[in-house]
Amino acid sequence: MTNDITPNSQSIPESIPASREVRTIAGFWARILALLIDTIVLGIVGIVLGFMLFDQFSRLGVWGLLIGFSIAFLYFGLLNSRIGKGQTIGKRIMRIKVVSPQGEYISIARSFLRYSALGLPFFLNGAMIPPSILITPIVLLMTLLVFGFGGAIIYLYICNGRTRQTLHDLIARTCVVKSKSTAELNLPAVWKGHLYVTGAWLLLSVIFPVVTTSLATRGVPFADLLQLQKTLMDSGNLHMASVFIGQEAGIQGNIDYLRIDAVWKSVPYSIERAEKELASIVLREYPDAIKKDLIVVTVAYGYDIGISSAWRSATDQASPVEWMARAQPLRSR
Repeated sequence: MTNDITPNSQSIPESIPASREVRTIAGFWARILALLIDTIVLGIVGIVLGFMLFDQFSRLGVWGLLIGFSIAFLYFGLLNSRIGKGQTIGKRIMRIKVVSPQGEYISIARSFLRYSALGLPFFLNGAMIPPSILITPIVLLMTLLVFGFGGAIIYLYICNGRTRQTLHDLIARTCVVKSKSTAELNLPAVWKGHLYVTGAWLLLSVIFPVVTTSLATRGVPFADLLQLQKTLMDSGNLHMASVFIGQEAGIQGNIDYLRIDAVWKSVPYSIERAEKELASIVLREYPDAIKKDLIVVTVAYGYDIGISSAWRSATDQASPVEWMARAQPLRSR
């Protein structure tokens, strides 16, 4: 006796038409890991260039950031556009890509705009700012980009779980998805509360430095230190000089110190002589320096192009009296 088994056509699942495919927003960690991979790729490029062009990059000072930004600008701008099908190396590995809300690859111009909103806060953060522009509209613009844009990008990326669009996505009208589908993306709207918070943060990022700078510049110590910083820069040997005063705990009580960090334009002919010159200027131009327990001097030479950096530095510290004795031979010449 044989049993004839007739397949039940209703038990066989139907294939889903392409038009019904739904894209899914790229996950939190997928985008983080993709950015990490891209950072490593660009870092390797930067290290190789820095190894070959160390002295040339070192002479550029803060302008060296333009080198790194230009490389990253082309890398992200081209690969995230329709040329790279919305995928950098990191995104390709993590199987995510940048598209428009309609699910299409974006133009090169739109991709460049997107990366500018993301890359400028990163490259400007930590840039060596000359004292001559500390209280100017340029610094306000930099504060808006670094703290305003930077903070808004972090906030939206963490809190906007609905679309995972952050500030540079909203500016360029893009999103990051993980599906290979070519179907239109049904992207929900960003919660208006996130937009209000972002707008308020951007406004505060401009107002806060104006208020704090106005209050700080009224204080004599700040004005004197700013003038000392300017005098050190006027020597013509430095890309940047930073001056700090502070206090730290010691075995015999609190220690008041003054610290100078100086970035040289070229290889110092003598580290020891460079330290003596800086200490000599401080003791001559800043009378309160003699009241400090220690004067700490750091001489640095190197580069930072954003995607990589390399520094050679030396630090020495001594009491004001000891520095005066060390600098005495310089005055006698």
